[in-house]
Amino acid sequence: MGFNASYLAFHGVSREEILALMEFEDTGIRDAAREADFSIADMPTGWTILWSSQCEYEPDSERVQLPFSGRHTILGCCVLETAMMSVAFGYDYDEHNRLYNAWNMTHASDRGRDSLECTGTLPPASQAIIATARAGAGLNADVDMFFAVPASVIQSLTGFRYDQPVYDGREILFTRLRSLATA
Repeated sequence: MGFNASYLAFHGVSREEILALMEFEDTGIRDAAREADFSIADMPTGWTILWSSQCEYEPDSERVQLPFSGRHTILGCCVLETAMMSVAFGYDYDEHNRLYNAWNMTHASDRGRDSLECTGTLPPASQAIIATARAGAGLNADVDMFFAVPASVIQSLTGFRYDQPVYDGREILFTRLRSLATA
């Protein structure tokens, strides 16, 4: 079947603030396979990952535009393995200290195995990741090499990739969240 999920990665904001503004409570119950509707993990890289087992988080989502108390970085990724579509995005601040969608990267296999739509100023590692996908596509015409590009860009920044539950030889510990909005 495959993953159909999304996640946000936060840097520069506390886990407590993320949970409060996103209206979640950490249950402390381990979610090793990330099967809960929502779960959270702290990465050794300083990033906090908020996981959704649905494609809840997409660019320009209201759930991203929240009033955090200070400057921070928000990245997002949505993967639909069943449709072979993947999206990555990043937020930054403008000159008026307002958070805005700074870049997007989308792959949709129904537009071609080498489709990759990009807007904004992509992260530095993006060009090398895209070049690697192009080289692989040239060698494997029957394989969709570009599907992994958005997730790989997010991984290059955060250390987390949706289909790799281990970082630096250690399992990433996700715990289940309970929605306070529906409680």
